[in-house]
Amino acid sequence: SNNVPCHLLIKRRILILISNWVNIKLSEENRVLIYQLVCKCLEQNENLVIRLQASLTLKAVLDDVHFVKESYLPYLNFHFGLLCQLLKEVEDCDTKIKVLSVLSFLIERVDIHIRPFCTQLADYLPFLWQESADHNMLRCSIVTAFHHMVKSFGAQSVNYHSFLIPVIHYSTDANNPASVYLLEDGLELWNITVQNSTEMSMNLLQLFSNIKPLLD
Repeated sequence: SNNVPCHLLIKRRILILISNWVNIKLSEENRVLIYQLVCKCLEQNENLVIRLQASLTLKAVLDDVHFVKESYLPYLNFHFGLLCQLLKEVEDCDTKIKVLSVLSFLIERVDIHIRPFCTQLADYLPFLWQESADHNMLRCSIVTAFHHMVKSFGAQSVNYHSFLIPVIHYSTDANNPASVYLLEDGLELWNITVQNSTEMSMNLLQLFSNIKPLLD
């Protein structure tokens, strides 16, 4: 058992080294090996520290200028599902923000290809929103995640208006003290939601009551 901390330290250092090495010159063959390694390191039976570092390593690989979407797609379902599970398991607010930022970045990188897999996150975020009433920075991350989801889902995002519109209203209400933190992200979400709506519904129109106080 004394070898366990050393083993975890080495594994974490390897993941960090991969993150730093990606942007130098990573062959397509090795890129696929890293996708497989991340799958293994994100599994639930792995140490939490390793899982968190694996999520950050994945973000570094996705952020590489040589990232090829087509070769990554076979691993999308596995990575996304494991990241969603990790988001649900971690309890610390800052840690949730980090994992959610990786999920948001992943959604942004694969765009419409996330549609078949995104339901589990979309269903969890309203619950997380309710649980994060005292954590405005986490709520900012939730708003950002939904921004990327709406962009990826396009017109299909109308299915989430029942949650999105109250969040937009809350985030852009000048009388709400939390708007100091949420306003910018809330306006971005409002904009992308309107752009991808099939009609200007009454609920969307009611959001415009927030405009005059903001302009004032």
